[in-house]
Amino acid sequence: MNPAQHTQKRRIHTVSQLTAIIKSVLEEALPFVWVTGEISNLRIPSSGHCYFTLKDDRAQIRSVMFKGHAKNLKFELEDGMSVVCLGRVAVYEPQGAYQVLVEHMEPAGMGALALAFEQLKAKLSDEGLFAEDHKKSLPYLPQIIAVVTSPTGAVIHDILRVLSYRFPKVHVQVWPVKVQGADSAAQIVRSIDLINQQYQVDVIILARGGGSLEDLAPFNSEEVARAIFASAIPVISAVGHETDYTIADYTADRRAPTPSAAAEIVLPEYQGLELLLKEYAARLKGAFVLMLRKERDNLVNFKKRLPPPRRQVDDWRLRLDDYQQRIITLTKRGFVENRNNLSTALYKLNKLSPLHKTPNFKVLLEFQFRQMTGAMQQQIRADKAALKQARASLEALNPSAILERGYSITRKTPGLEIVRNADDLSPGDEVEITLASGKAAAQIKSIEKGTKS
Repeated sequence: MNPAQHTQKRRIHTVSQLTAIIKSVLEEALPFVWVTGEISNLRIPSSGHCYFTLKDDRAQIRSVMFKGHAKNLKFELEDGMSVVCLGRVAVYEPQGAYQVLVEHMEPAGMGALALAFEQLKAKLSDEGLFAEDHKKSLPYLPQIIAVVTSPTGAVIHDILRVLSYRFPKVHVQVWPVKVQGADSAAQIVRSIDLINQQYQVDVIILARGGGSLEDLAPFNSEEVARAIFASAIPVISAVGHETDYTIADYTADRRAPTPSAAAEIVLPEYQGLELLLKEYAARLKGAFVLMLRKERDNLVNFKKRLPPPRRQVDDWRLRLDDYQQRIITLTKRGFVENRNNLSTALYKLNKLSPLHKTPNFKVLLEFQFRQMTGAMQQQIRADKAALKQARASLEALNPSAILERGYSITRKTPGLEIVRNADDLSPGDEVEITLASGKAAAQIKSIEKGTKS
């Protein structure tokens, strides 16, 4: 290409202008387009939008499905899944890249509901909702049965008819719900929860007639499956025909192929039960008659082994007379022995009486009393002498007694230290003289030192 040929007509576009032109051409030419490919690089951030790449063996294109459209999906997106998408081609100008804004998606080769069924089945199975360990046993003869189904149609009439035929007196509660449609799953869950809250029902039958996969969608929902699993009351699932299997069937404690079969499973037949009870009654009566005969024969044998009652009474009477005579003899013998023992004991006790030893004890007591009295008087005299001597010594050391003999105590003021030597005084010192009676103050005029005598 020669640029000179386009010089006069050239029009220079900015990157933004060119991108805008491309955007307008693509979006006007392809407002909606169907495209099929394999999902890769799937990313779902907290916003809820789904970002992924659609690719085949020769090309790939970036795609996005916004949250508002993604919430309508019946299945979960996975890398490697082949899908068919309906969307609009759009150009993202800041990056100059085109992408598909997907508004509808379905799995390639398998319907969306079928794929959603298999995905939910695998998820709940991994969580253990289908495990046999969690299945509850059905009561043999329930008194109250709750039927959760549509109040109109053949299903409820078939169930009531079979229940009435098999056991006419059973009490049935009908919990009306929608069995298809947008809010049918929520109604089923609410009914199961309310039945469990009342806890008056022995068993629950969840039923509806056959239909397409779309019609059975509520019974393939996760919320219904979890409500069945959480129920403390056993649940029988009777959904669709015998060939129809739903998530509710796998989760329930018992699956019935049809609603009528559920009514047959939940109750025994009254006539058959009546015949069975009659048979048991006959067996019980026969066993009782046989036991009665056996006990009667045992009684006859025991009667033959026992001696005549009159002879037995005579033997007991003779034994009683013999025992009575023995008691009288033993009593007399014991009385005589006790009397002799008592006499011997009185004799010995009299010999040991203190009255026989009183004169000797009296003489000994008077002698010991005289000795004790003399010793006490001698001790008192010795104690008086010691006390008198101690008193004299104490009087000799008493300062007041010394003062009475003309002595005095001199203290130097103001500290009132006792003066013992003339060396402790100086002319002019003031002193306090304590006499036998009273005190006197004086002043030292002169000092005459001397020696101790």
